[in-house]
Amino acid sequence: PLSGFRCTCGAAEQLEQERLRLVSHSRSVTERSECLGVREEEALRRRQEYEVGLRALLDSERDFQDRREEAAKRRAQAESVLLEVTQQEESLSSVEAALEQEEAQLAELEAEA
Repeated sequence: PLSGFRCTCGAAEQLEQERLRLVSHSRSVTERSECLGVREEEALRRRQEYEVGLRALLDSERDFQDRREEAAKRRAQAESVLLEVTQQEESLSSVEAALEQEEAQLAELEAEA
């Protein structure tokens, strides 16, 4: 403190007031700086959480696409098998019809004989 000086013009008192104001301002700046540091840490933590969540979402999307592709492949295989079975059934139906016709002709021939 400058109060130890014997100044009668008031300059020492003004200097002391300015010193106290600067000390107060310095404390205020320090407090704001600390507050900003805390906010910066919080923002960094939230960003990291966001990045983790985004990675999880992207992984989930990739898994979904893989499962979707696998389901499409299985569907195509099932449709192929279904088509093959349908064609075989049609072929068997025509063979069965031919056999029934031959059986009817054979029954006629046996009846004539």
